[in-house]
Amino acid sequence: MELITIEAIVISLIILLFIWLYNWSTSTYDHWKNLGVPGPRPIPFFGNIGSVILNQQSLIEKQRELYNKWKHEPFVGFFYGRTPVLLINDLDLMKHILIMDFHKFPGRGMKVNKNSEPLEDHLLNLQ
Repeated sequence: MELITIEAIVISLIILLFIWLYNWSTSTYDHWKNLGVPGPRPIPFFGNIGSVILNQQSLIEKQRELYNKWKHEPFVGFFYGRTPVLLINDLDLMKHILIMDFHKFPGRGMKVNKNSEPLEDHLLNLQ
């Protein structure tokens, strides 16, 4: 009787693959916690936008929900999948960032297709 079968090797490799994917998916989730930024706990693979990915909410609705839940904080950190995103709630802080510290925040929005979505080509989405 063979101790290690092909099936056991394949199952072991699949389990290792899922463990690696989980660790890769969650490797950035301590970013805001380490910086002391408040925010909701992300879900593996989805971050905080699982309902957007599953078409249960639009991205704007999700951002509004996060704003309403954390509106007493000057800012809140959440995740688009694995990508950390900072949502600024305080108007004075927003003005300071957009005027004084503009050069320190190069990625201010999502990439947009100017041809298909011309209204999304504005100051807050500059790259």
